[in-house]
Amino acid sequence: MDKARQLKTLLSLVIIALGVLILVMLGEHFRSDPAKTLNSDPECDISQNVCSAQNRTRNVQLAIVTRPVASMVPLTFEVTLTDIQADQVIVDLQGVEMYMGLHRVELTPSDDGQHWRGTLTLALCTSGEMRWQAVVQARQGQKETLASFAFSAR
Repeated sequence: MDKARQLKTLLSLVIIALGVLILVMLGEHFRSDPAKTLNSDPECDISQNVCSAQNRTRNVQLAIVTRPVASMVPLTFEVTLTDIQADQVIVDLQGVEMYMGLHRVELTPSDDGQHWRGTLTLALCTSGEMRWQAVVQARQGQKETLASFAFSAR
């Protein structure tokens, strides 16, 4: 009887230890969210300045090299990544006040892997000035870092 009780206690401890291990592993899984969104300064307008979206250590800078920023003109977008590894960087553009379709450009990396560049042309907005939202997607495998920026174009 004494051995049976010891075996039962040991089995209970093993089950509890396995339960704790599973909870720890699940916690790590949910803490290491594969999609990270970095916050940019909403007052920074990439049609005027280089803007940054960042957290403690990671940074995404976005610049529109072509000036002035206008519709129906090829615009060159430049992204600089700090402490972010990426195999692919995409910029998605959408109209804020009006649906203008999805404009997407996959950027080409420089030799250092931190600077990415690509060109696209915005659709013409008949109402004059258009507010746009640019979302940078930096991907490496299953991990994705997102950064959102705003700007205006005529």
